[in-house]
This record gives sequence, structure tokens and C-alpha cells, in this order.
Amino acid sequence: MNPTSDRPLVSIIILNYNGADVVTKCIESVLATEYSNFEVIFVDNDSVDGSYQSIAKQFGSDGRLVFVRNNVNKGFAEGNNIGLAHAKGSYITLLNNDTVVERDWIAETIMVAESDEKIGIIQSKLFFWYNPEMLESAGAFIDKTGYGFERGFVKGKAMYNNVDEIFYANGAAVTINKKALKKASAEKIELFDNDFFFAYEDVDLSWRMKLAGYKTVIAPRSTVYHRRSTTTSRKRGRLVFHHCKNRILTLIKNYSLMNLLRYLPLLIILESVRASSSFVSGQSESTFAMLRAFLWNLTNFKRSWKKRMVVQYLIRQTPDQYVTMLMKDVNPASLIYNQRLYQKFSASTGVNIVR
Repeated sequence: MNPTSDRPLVSIIILNYNGADVVTKCIESVLATEYSNFEVIFVDNDSVDGSYQSIAKQFGSDGRLVFVRNNVNKGFAEGNNIGLAHAKGSYITLLNNDTVVERDWIAETIMVAESDEKIGIIQSKLFFWYNPEMLESAGAFIDKTGYGFERGFVKGKAMYNNVDEIFYANGAAVTINKKALKKASAEKIELFDNDFFFAYEDVDLSWRMKLAGYKTVIAPRSTVYHRRSTTTSRKRGRLVFHHCKNRILTLIKNYSLMNLLRYLPLLIILESVRASSSFVSGQSESTFAMLRAFLWNLTNFKRSWKKRMVVQYLIRQTPDQYVTMLMKDVNPASLIYNQRLYQKFSASTGVNIVR
């Protein structure tokens, strides 16, 4: 595919936190992209490993890069929002610092994006960096209590080769139509809710996009290789806390009142069972992290409810019946299978996958 100068500008936000081992390869692959109109917003979350200085020294003379440095770690959600404030493109691409991209990844993504004005979010197809034949994610779904199920963790590149609708896009390599984002943001244009810090912000964004009338799809020929969980894999307690906290918050914000009353209590029961199970199996760190997540949602309920009002009355254009069509039914057996799949992956790679 030959690049042309009339293509829409794509702003690629790369958020970095202590990525010295991985970020150079990421930047090199992005700058080799075969697309004529892109910029890179390199946002550093107060790294202490020299990665920011190294990237600035190696690539500072390249006019396609914009450098932004935060004085504290703002997390994934707010860090990307800060990057958005510097982005000029009509498409915003979020790319993890532990990825390597194929040369045509953006061209393939924009081809899909421009094919339908109702497409708001496009995910690239993700493969594992250390095993390029192993699919990590071709999009993801949730069940009606908010637990995530990724289409991945299987070998083979010949799967999921259609542009089909998914519930949410994995935030490691995702492109957002800025015009659609404005309609899904209501008051102030933002990618994510800063309260999420990290985890589930991609679910929340895709859900809001659906409520605003837009689709999230997979771009099957846009290929990205992902190392996964480079920055957070050792911090299990934090991972569990944010996943549990944000799963609850996502339901509070986005469901209709009837469905919220139906599924939030069920989620609380399931999370309580998981907390008890973790304690019995000697993983008390996870148990206390989940209890802190419950407490956070109780203490911040008023603020979360105000956010809910914005979503329900200023953003929502689509009734729940069209959103829940893309959700799985709640099935404890599926949840157990999914958890074992992640545990098997963690055991073979040394990377914690926490949901």
C-alpha cells in the first residue's frame, strides 16, 4: 500500500513508564511506519530508569515527535488524556511502550476506520512479542457482570480475519475517531476517566462509544506485537485492586438503572466469592486488594453517580438492549475456565495476567 499525502493525520500517543528495556524498539518500529501523515506524542510518566532521556537523545531531532513529561506517575488513564491535549490528528492511536508494529499497521487501521462513519474505535490484531505466532487479542467481550474475555491466547495467524464488531478494544494498540470521541465525552473531550488510573478504562471507553451510537471493531490486517504487562506484572495487589474497583465503576456509569440493579449485586457476590477463595488459597494480598476496591466504590459513590448522570443523560443515544447483544451471559464455568487460561499463560511466561 503506497502512502498518499491526503491521508488523515494520526496522532500516536505512546505512554512510557520505566520502559528502558522495550521502548526504543517500539519507537523505531513506529517511525518506520509506511504512512505519510502521523505524529508521535511521547508521554513519560516520571520514569526513573533513564528511558525518557534515552528516547529524547536518540529521536529528539525527528520532527514527528512531541515530548511531554509528567512530574509524577499519572497512570494509564490520565497519562493518555494528557497526551490527547497535545494531539492534532483526526484519529488518536494509543500504543503501549512494549509493542512493535508492522510497517502497514496504521494504513490498514485507517482503511477500516474510513469504511464506515459509525466506527468509533478500531483495534489492531495483537500477537505476543516473544511468540509472534501466538495471538494475544483480536478484540474482547465482557459478560453482563463486566468480566472480560479476550479472543486470543491461541496459536495461528489465520483466525479472526474479518472486520467484525467487538465489545471493547484492547488498549495496547487502539485507534479512536476524534469526532466520535467528542460525542462520547459530553462535557470535556477525554479518552478515559482519570479515576480508573489503569485497567478497564478501555472497557469504559468502548461502552460509552456504543451508548453514543458508535461501533468498536477489529482491523484484522493491522498487526502489532505486544510484550504485555511489562510495567505492572509484579504488582499483583495493585492490579487486583484496580481491576475490581474499575469493573464495579464501569457498571455504575454505563448500565441503565434496571440493568444496574440486576447485575451490580451479582458482580458484588462474585467478587466476594473470589476474595474469599483468594484468602483460603493463601493469596491474602488479592483479598485485601478487593476489599479496598469495595471501600473505594463506597466512599466515592456520590462522585461516580454524578459521572453516571453525564453518561446517561448527555451521552446515551442507544438503549441497553443493543449494547447487551454483544455481552456474554453470566456463566461461572466460563469465568473459571478464563481464569485458568490466564494462570496457564502466567505460568509459562512469568507474566501475571489478573482480571
